[in-house]
Amino acid sequence: MILSRFKRLRERKWLKHRRGLSFVELIVSFLIVTITSVAVTSGIYFAHGQLRRERNKTRAVQLLKSEAEYWLARIHSAYPSPHEERVRAPREVLVYDNPVGENIIGSISHTGFVGRDDPETALDPDYYELRFEIRYIEPPIEPVWITPDAKPKEVVLDLVCPMILSAT
Repeated sequence: MILSRFKRLRERKWLKHRRGLSFVELIVSFLIVTITSVAVTSGIYFAHGQLRRERNKTRAVQLLKSEAEYWLARIHSAYPSPHEERVRAPREVLVYDNPVGENIIGSISHTGFVGRDDPETALDPDYYELRFEIRYIEPPIEPVWITPDAKPKEVVLDLVCPMILSAT
């Protein structure tokens, strides 16, 4: 009981002489909060830029697959013969429709039908290959105030479709 009364008395004295934070403690805590908030903000900004880049790449791959499926369906419906060597001129496609800034527009193209031959088989050619390509300009992720010389870069994605056609 005497010991607990002594503890209470000591705590009361300690609280009376304590008058808040010192200037050094305040500055150190402010620096810790500032550094943490800058690190979190830059991490979020970088993650957002990477997500935007991946979204554009995923959309470009979807466009490539769509183009490949269209031409493969036309080939299997016997509309264009693989022997015609048609090359479709590059056409513009909308990679990303940006409601706030500039849209990202790419060009999609494909080569003609290229016959691939294996010397060990009797078929000539063994299979045909169609190569699709999409090109678009990716805007820089970094803002101008971080890297003033950041330049947009060209992204090129390829899709190769080997096709075995029946001899009939």
